Amino acid sequence: MPISVDDNEDAFDPLSFFTSEPSLQATKLTPSFLTHDDLKTVANVELDPCQDQEQEQEYEDEDEDLVDILDLPLMSQDPPYDVIMTILQLLTSTEENNFGSSAQTSDKFESATPQDVFSSKKITDEQVDTTLKWMKFHMSTITTESKLCSISLLINRKSELIQYLTKVIASPLTHLSKNLNQQEQIWTHASLIISNLSGRWAKPDFTRKITTIPNIKEIKLHEPSITEDNLGLKTWGASLTMSQRLSHRHNELLKEPILELGAGTGLVGITIGLLGYQDVTLTDLPEIVGNMKANVELNELNTCDCNMGTTSHETSNGIKCGVLDWSKPEQFEGCPDAGYNTIILSDPIYSEKHPYWIQDVVKIMLSKSEDSRVLLQVPLRDRFGDIRQLLWNLLEEIELTEVESTLDEGLDDFGEQKFIFKIYKWKKSL
Repeated sequence: MPISVDDNEDAFDPLSFFTSEPSLQATKLTPSFLTHDDLKTVANVELDPCQDQEQEQEYEDEDEDLVDILDLPLMSQDPPYDVIMTILQLLTSTEENNFGSSAQTSDKFESATPQDVFSSKKITDEQVDTTLKWMKFHMSTITTESKLCSISLLINRKSELIQYLTKVIASPLTHLSKNLNQQEQIWTHASLIISNLSGRWAKPDFTRKITTIPNIKEIKLHEPSITEDNLGLKTWGASLTMSQRLSHRHNELLKEPILELGAGTGLVGITIGLLGYQDVTLTDLPEIVGNMKANVELNELNTCDCNMGTTSHETSNGIKCGVLDWSKPEQFEGCPDAGYNTIILSDPIYSEKHPYWIQDVVKIMLSKSEDSRVLLQVPLRDRFGDIRQLLWNLLEEIELTEVESTLDEGLDDFGEQKFIFKIYKWKKSL
């Protein structure tokens, strides 16, 4: 959504390895600790006693299938291996929707049957039976399949859950001492859940589902665990904002052949492919391209290697994926003779070298056609204002000129983020 802010306004920098500071903006909270009598006093109105009873019954019904952290078994109770693993599997999330809305997790749970939940968590019928029998005898609060599968919702209570899992890891599990493999599995599984709860930098491999791009039902992206030097293994908010814009305006903004630089997990290129475009090339560094290509195939799009040693750029049956090192653009073998009519970059600058490299790549690979264009979606990160301005200056230096600039608000794993979208075209074409 366009906003009116200056390009120099700074947002949280995800490269700092720190979590963003909580917003100081006031939030309207529902005082759940108030009783019905308290609410009547505050509102200064008389409520029908019968209505009170009906509402109380509704609240009881709503809470009937929910469980608390305190309802989970203690390791001192010596729960069997199957019971512990069932609970850990229920607390394990291998998928994430968009950029981590717990509300979406809850909605998904509420619309699913217990059997659906158990199946998605790879929990067997035998595990369910064993767990419920043990729970009924030792924990009177969890006696039904509905209550058992509602353990999944405890994932939204991070701090309490981490405390519980820490106790699981700290337990010697002496009652399982005859099977060291079972002990290791429990400790490892609990550790992975804590990693999942500890933020994106600690998160192990997972699949992200993107469901907020107009005209596209769903895009799946596998994201390996990331390190500081492999930032392309993460889906960044700029690529989602770019994808949403392209879905709305692709007839206006896209002209084949299309090249994406620094495609990362492939979200933008996959979006373009699902919109029906055929002559699309996605590029990144060698350590990124394998996962990117797998994601294209995960979304049922054909892929092919763009580094085929041909310069004629004959149309291939599939989205082309290949290695393009910005510092050595002349080594890229897949560029068509006339160049690309559209070059796309989302979140492309992390160092002072990148603007110079981008200038070189664009100068070599952008078609000289009057219809050719460069599309950029760049986050407004703290300490990167000078580098952004350097990029704009270097593009102008090679006779490109800005024809559109829009400020956007979006999301990332680190919270709200501001972006700037720009279109550049050759000056001689205007």
